[in-house]
Amino acid sequence: MAITSQTHRLPVRKLVAASAGNAGIGAWYNLTVALFGGTAPLVIQAVGGTVFFWYVAVISFLVILTLPETKGVTLR
Repeated sequence: MAITSQTHRLPVRKLVAASAGNAGIGAWYNLTVALFGGTAPLVIQAVGGTVFFWYVAVISFLVILTLPETKGVTLR
């Protein structure tokens, strides 16, 4: 549990301003848990497990494509 709950902090930390701190991390984390975890049972029952896998994979891939590159950029 400790390993999985800590891995999301570094990528999300780069997406929010330093002044936002943990509030920014908490907002993003809770949004994704609500989107994927909250809708998971409903979507799995409606369309099946294989389709749900692709639902999560496609949405995750689209999110990754839209993330800005922060290499060489001064973080606030």
